[in-house]
Amino acid sequence: MESALTNYYKLKQKYDNKFQKEKDKIKDSDLTLKEKREKVKKLKMPCINCKRKVNTIFSRSPNHVTVLCGDKTNPCDLNINIQLGKYTQLSVLLDSLYQSLKYLKESIILNKLNFMFNYVDEDDTIKNFNKIKKHYDETNTQILKLESSFEKRFDILSNKEELKALEIEFYKNIKEFQSIIKQFLDEKQEIYLRDAMELYLNKIVKNQENIRKLKYSVMLVDTETDKKKEIAYLIQDKYSLTDTEIILKNPKIISNQYI
Repeated sequence: MESALTNYYKLKQKYDNKFQKEKDKIKDSDLTLKEKREKVKKLKMPCINCKRKVNTIFSRSPNHVTVLCGDKTNPCDLNINIQLGKYTQLSVLLDSLYQSLKYLKESIILNKLNFMFNYVDEDDTIKNFNKIKKHYDETNTQILKLESSFEKRFDILSNKEELKALEIEFYKNIKEFQSIIKQFLDEKQEIYLRDAMELYLNKIVKNQENIRKLKYSVMLVDTETDKKKEIAYLIQDKYSLTDTEIILKNPKIISNQYI
């Protein structure tokens, strides 16, 4: 795929260079300005495939690059059509997921408050909590996969001892959370449900946030505001934007017919 795209740009550059040379010849001639303009308008370059002087049409849209013979009534077999991939920055995708986590965390807090003030009964509280927790865990899993991919790609992990301690604390809190939930299911006492939500919000979620900050602080975006405009800086000095791209949709060769 990369070679097909590279070939497209090489062909286009070569064609454009030849076209520019022909234009320069006309500009440097002894013709009048009006005659030069007319001649440039009528200038026909050989098709890169059939070599007839009918031009070659190179075009690019947001989703495709194409190369076709310039003869619209009787074109040759030249047909290059490449569907471009879709990409996004890892930092942009992570920021969106972080915002989702923040919203879900707030939903857990609201669910807890509704239960404490008797706005919802115990069964609805459990259902809501499990539903929100499921979304939270799924989103967090997505984040961990992306962060792990970044870590493997660049081997940026530092402060390993501190990280290890945080992860031990995290798994310890997870076990405690599971134990409290089991007690609640066995004894049906509200205090256990409250304790479980308290532990999840104040320790487990914070554990996840602290681990993330320690491992991936390099992905932060800093913003400065002056009198006229707001300027955002991506704190990511070691890596180019290409390095941190995530492929959302792979590029695809639709046609690559060229002699």
